[in-house]
Amino acid sequence: MTSRKTSYLPGAMTALGLILVLSASPAAAAVFTWDNGSNGLNDSSGTWDTVSSYWYNGSGDTTWTTGGMAQFGIRNGPTNPYTVTLNGAITAGAVNFTNQFYTLAGGTLTLNSATY
Repeated sequence: MTSRKTSYLPGAMTALGLILVLSASPAAAAVFTWDNGSNGLNDSSGTWDTVSSYWYNGSGDTTWTTGGMAQFGIRNGPTNPYTVTLNGAITAGAVNFTNQFYTLAGGTLTLNSATY
């Protein structure tokens, strides 16, 4: 009787590679909260462009980053209406409103397929 040695290594490596590819997910895009460059987070009206530091990124105010998630509304309580006017073409991965008091106007808003 002859002994036959079977190697499972190539199949195991293929399965491991498939698992790694399927489990990999794209990096999440940054979340930016509108605060119109105020000193601290505050609901407000203003102009959304790509050069003004009107977005809070978790550590300080910064300019808009194309493809980021735009968050509007700091608190649920205010009843003042706010209008944010887009100055030109803006691209965002997503837009989230935490209260119903914001209106976006003017310009062009393009949503892309970022992951959050």
